[in-house]
Amino acid sequence: MAFWSGQKLAIELPRLNLIEPYDIKNIDCASYQLCLGEQAFVTKDDSLSSPNAELIQVLKTEAPSNTLTIGTGQFAFLLTEETIKVPANGIAFISMKSRLKNKGLVNVSGFHVDPGFNGKLTFAVYNAGPNKIILERGQKLFMIVYADLDQISSDDYIYNGQSQNQNSIETRMIEGMTGQVFSPMMLQRQMQELNKNFLDLGEKQSDLKKDLAVDLSKSETNRAIILWFIGIVIALFGISISILRSDFLQPTLGGFLKHTINTYNDSVKEDIKSTSADETQLPSPSVTNSIIINQPAKSIKIQKSKTNE
Repeated sequence: MAFWSGQKLAIELPRLNLIEPYDIKNIDCASYQLCLGEQAFVTKDDSLSSPNAELIQVLKTEAPSNTLTIGTGQFAFLLTEETIKVPANGIAFISMKSRLKNKGLVNVSGFHVDPGFNGKLTFAVYNAGPNKIILERGQKLFMIVYADLDQISSDDYIYNGQSQNQNSIETRMIEGMTGQVFSPMMLQRQMQELNKNFLDLGEKQSDLKKDLAVDLSKSETNRAIILWFIGIVIALFGISISILRSDFLQPTLGGFLKHTINTYNDSVKEDIKSTSADETQLPSPSVTNSIIINQPAKSIKIQKSKTNE
């Protein structure tokens, strides 16, 4: 098996129409550089992707619709711009350019193309790097190398699989890749979120302890004030009892009560004497009659009844 040189690639590729569209400028030493085509599929990251994003992205030739982003820890299927043919007496090997490998983009698809294949290639890649990778339609991403076989492959050994004559990313390829992809970067992000939540919980616990300490301090202060007030009340009550039972207060209080009662009795006696004196100084009948004449009718009747008596 001999690999094709750059000179043979320049002759055989356009002569046999092995790569279309063909550009001699894409020959790099003993390989041909393949470009990103019009379709791509990128697994979604629930924390970054839009829920309404299309599953298969269609890349235009002009900005801003000509780019796609592969997030950290995400897989992607990338369709080539070129249609590839492999002759029956040859085989091809594919790889990714080192510039993308150095960013962490890894080719996880097959590494060869069988004899008799005809169609666009779909590369499966994985972003194992720490940063997102942005690709552009028409960007040179992959390399293909041709080699001769020792003889022409018979029909039994010619490729005739599902990818024969493919020109788009088929749904059968992505139907198991539409959900959230759990990657080391996703795990790291979740760990960071858990760590942040733990720190927030610690801060809340610290604030709660401070509030509880303040409440306990206030409670102790209130308790001390209540106990102080109760002590004063008990002390005053004890002093009052002691005063009431003392030898000095009892005669003094008794003398005060006796004086008050005597004063009240004397006042009542004075009122009785004053009332008796007023009754002995009643006016004469003639004066009474003259006074009664000027009184209302009810008073006249009462006075006459007294006179008759």
